[in-house]
Amino acid sequence: GEIRVAPDRVVIERFACLMGGEPAALGGEVRRDEHGEVELDLRLSGESAALVQTADVRVRADFAATLTGPVTAPVLGGRVAITNALLSGDIAVVGRGPGVGDDRFQLFALRGPWARLRFDLRVSGAQSLIVDNNLLDGAFSLDLHIRGTGEAPTPAGLLTARRGTRVKLPFSTLQMQRIELRFPEDDPFRPRVDASGSASFAGQAGSGRIEVRVLAAGPYDQVQITTTSEPPLSEDDRLSLLTTGATRSSIEGNPGRRALGMAGGYLFNEVKRWVSGPSNPDADPGFFDRFDLQVGDELSRSGNEVVETEFRIDNRGHWFLSGERDRFDALNTGVIYRFSFR
Repeated sequence: GEIRVAPDRVVIERFACLMGGEPAALGGEVRRDEHGEVELDLRLSGESAALVQTADVRVRADFAATLTGPVTAPVLGGRVAITNALLSGDIAVVGRGPGVGDDRFQLFALRGPWARLRFDLRVSGAQSLIVDNNLLDGAFSLDLHIRGTGEAPTPAGLLTARRGTRVKLPFSTLQMQRIELRFPEDDPFRPRVDASGSASFAGQAGSGRIEVRVLAAGPYDQVQITTTSEPPLSEDDRLSLLTTGATRSSIEGNPGRRALGMAGGYLFNEVKRWVSGPSNPDADPGFFDRFDLQVGDELSRSGNEVVETEFRIDNRGHWFLSGERDRFDALNTGVIYRFSFR
């Protein structure tokens, strides 16, 4: 690079660097005004550069940004187009966003000197934000205009998920048709939710499957949830299916067996997560990642939960050891070979 130093300023004519192995460039100047205050006038650009890289957050983006104004409260402006981002940290199901000291929702918050940073930044991405954690599994698009300060950024715009995103609950999984999180410009700390999805459950023996549909709409702290089902069920049974994987009547009919079945599947997954440790999407699958256990996706003719377990033998995902208690209450074991067409 090339830097010129003068009595009242430092001028960066040309400075090239790498951010996560991709090229970036810095230019501009840092000067002292007539009152002795330090002023910034910097420009930073890059392509597919690594902006954030931690154990559970990675962000790469094309960007053209400016950092201007007094060094005590500079303004970060410009555009950021996310090319590849991954959020893999667990989400607390009960809690609130960081930073504002009340029940308002925040995407993020900065501490220390960065808390005085001011924003005028447009952030976009087309299905380039991947969320893969304890609650969500899917690709998101975003179009946000971020203002405010580092301590309390104020986003305005939209965060959406494509069809097929999954919401993972302890005893059920919702396949989402739509997820939309809208940040109103006049109320950025109270985003509006608009989402719809469905989950499929085993019915009674010989009666087919049950589909429960869920609609969620309203401010994030007052979301109204509506459920329907096919075939029609009572609201208690629909909510019981979503939260426990079984209808209220089937639980009351055989509470001990149902409780053991639900607890067994849940504890297996929790122990698997605990033994495996924090998720690392870049790591090769470990021993426990090769196991899969499904309990209660179907019911046998006698009303027992069907149990299916698999262990992947090879790294390419072709060979599996399998075991099951099937819908005829028979115990089966075997070897499975799977192939796919591209």
